[in-house]
Amino acid sequence: MTEEHTEPGAEIKPEKEYNIKAMIDADAFPWITGSERKKYRRYAAIIQADFEGENMLMATRVPEGQKMRYIVKGRAIKRFIKVYGPGLRLQQ
Repeated sequence: MTEEHTEPGAEIKPEKEYNIKAMIDADAFPWITGSERKKYRRYAAIIQADFEGENMLMATRVPEGQKMRYIVKGRAIKRFIKVYGPGLRLQQ
């Protein structure tokens, strides 16, 4: 049985909008590993850093009580992956 390798973000549809949970389910950033909770935090950190910096993801922020929800279009995710791919590292 051979393991099938797909391109990062292959399941992302350009016309669709994604929240962080949907991005995790589609494995948009496959280089992010760990538990579901750790993945959520890492995705949120990447999106927030991009929002405050280059804004390549063109995320829309929607306040929900004490939290912030991000919505990102699929075509922006694909462009982000093409530019940064697994080479992206956050300073902690």
